[in-house]
Amino acid sequence: MVATIPDSASKLWVPINPEDVPALEELLRREHPFVSVAIDCATPYSLAGYVEHDAAGGPRIHALLDRNLTSRVAELASGCAIDHSAESSKSDRVAAACMAFLAAAKVALEPNISLYEFASTAGDARAFKDLRSLRLAQAIQPQAYLNVALQRASEIHPEAIQDASGRTVIDAETEPFVNFLNPLRHFRCHRALVTKIALLDRTGMNGPEKYRQLLRWSSNAGFFDGTALAFGAIFFGTHRAGKMLKSVRSDSFDRCVAGIKNASWDLTYISHWISRAREDGERAMWTFCTYDWVCASVARSTVGPEGDSLGLFTQNFKSSDAVSLHDEYCDLLVGAPDSDERREVVRQRFESLDDLQLDLDGELSRAINDAG
Repeated sequence: MVATIPDSASKLWVPINPEDVPALEELLRREHPFVSVAIDCATPYSLAGYVEHDAAGGPRIHALLDRNLTSRVAELASGCAIDHSAESSKSDRVAAACMAFLAAAKVALEPNISLYEFASTAGDARAFKDLRSLRLAQAIQPQAYLNVALQRASEIHPEAIQDASGRTVIDAETEPFVNFLNPLRHFRCHRALVTKIALLDRTGMNGPEKYRQLLRWSSNAGFFDGTALAFGAIFFGTHRAGKMLKSVRSDSFDRCVAGIKNASWDLTYISHWISRAREDGERAMWTFCTYDWVCASVARSTVGPEGDSLGLFTQNFKSSDAVSLHDEYCDLLVGAPDSDERREVVRQRFESLDDLQLDLDGELSRAINDAG
C-alpha cells in the first residue's frame, strides 16, 4: 500500500500495513540480527531508507541468512505453528520479522550456505526439500510474516501459503543441480584453524600465550585465516562467550568435533559474506543476518573501520598484551602474501589441507584419550 512511513517525507509503496512499520523496526532494533548497515540510513532497521534506496535505483541489496533463521523460515512456510508462550518462540518471531522487513525492503535473500550446513548432517535430499520450502517462503507476502512476528498469529495463514504456491514454480526435473555435500573451501580452512584452537585450549597456557601459539602455528604450519584468527582472539580473550566452541573440553571426541564443526560453519557464513561483498564491490551490497549472538559478535569484529584491527585486541586482551599480540598478528598478515615463495608455500598447504586435518584430528583424539 502507499503511505508515508517514518524517516521519509515522500509517499512510498510498502507491501505491509504502514502502521505496523514502527513495531517491526523496534523489534529488529531490539534483537539486532543485522550485522552491517547495507545502505546509508539512520539505522540498519529503517525500512524507509531501504525503500528509498530501491526507488532511487541503488545497487541491489543482498542478505545472507544463517541456519538459525532459515530453518525457522522453512518451517513457517511449511505451515508449522509457533507456541508464543515458549521461550524458543522468540527466535521464530525474529525470523518472521527478518522475512517481513527484507521482503518489504526488496532485499534479495541468499540461503545457500545454510543448506550446505544442513546437508552436512541431514543429507542432500533433505537439503533440497528445505530449498523448495525456502523458495516458497520467499513468495509469501510479508504481512503474513509480520502477523507472526507481532504475535497476532501463530502461523502463516494457509491462504498466504496457497497464494505463494500458485506463484512459485519448483520443478525438480529442471532444478539446477547443486551438490550440497560438496566440501566448501571456507569451511575446510576454518575447521583446521578451529581444531587448532580446541587443541590449544586444552593446554595449561594462559589466553594470550595460547593466541601467540595460534599465530605462530598459522605462520609455520597453517595459513592466514583472518576470520578464524578473529574468532581465536575473542575465544582466548577476557570476554569469551561460553557458547563460542561447544564441548571444546569434552571427553568425547565426537562431541568435541561436532562443536568444532558448528563453530566452523558460523565462520563460513562470515567469510562467504565478506567474500561476496568484496567480489561485488559497488555492483551490490551485502548484509549478514543471524540471531546467534556469538556469530554476530565475531562478524562485527571482522568488519570494523579500515585499519582498526588493533581494536580487536584492545577489546579482548589486557593492555599489556594487546599491543604485542596485535603486532604479531600484523606481521603474519603482512608476511602471508609477501613473496612468490610464501604464496607457493601457502598454495601447497591448501592442497594438503585434508592431510593437515587428519593430523589435527589425530592430535585431538590423543589429547582427549590422555586426559581421560
